Amino acid sequence: IITALISTTIGATIGTITGSFWHPLKSFSNDWISWYVGDLLGIILVAPMFIAWNSKETRSLFRIDYKKRFEFFLLLSGVVFTSLLVFSNFSGLGKVDNFLISPLLLWAALRFGLFGSSLSTFIITIIAIWHSKEGYGEFYSTKATLAENLLSLQAYLITVSLSINTLAIIIARQRK
Repeated sequence: IITALISTTIGATIGTITGSFWHPLKSFSNDWISWYVGDLLGIILVAPMFIAWNSKETRSLFRIDYKKRFEFFLLLSGVVFTSLLVFSNFSGLGKVDNFLISPLLLWAALRFGLFGSSLSTFIITIIAIWHSKEGYGEFYSTKATLAENLLSLQAYLITVSLSINTLAIIIARQRK
């Protein structure tokens, strides 16, 4: 975690300074925070997925058990469908609909460990960012700037990813 915080600090600083050569800075602190949080989100999302992908538990999950494979397919289908529903404003529930994803993430963490939870949060992130970029969902507002919309979305995704992946790690340790 310390390495992630240090590397994102260095990357955000270098990126903001070099970016100012091509585009004028509106606010160094706002640009730096956007860059920092974006880098941190990338590390928090991608690192657990790669770590879990190469683990012995993940490889043994899908060897023979076709029921487990089918359950995993249902989980991922549910994550995609629910994410599309939540982040496209089709549900009409307002801010409450962001919580519809939680049961699926709990299912992923309980049944498939860090691999399931990290892959699910990665899929949710892709869909949430795409819909926000297109102007849909709870994290897009015409009253806010692009940086403010992005920061609120990133804060949500970091919170979801850290909490569900931490739960998956705790469950894995208790099972050992």
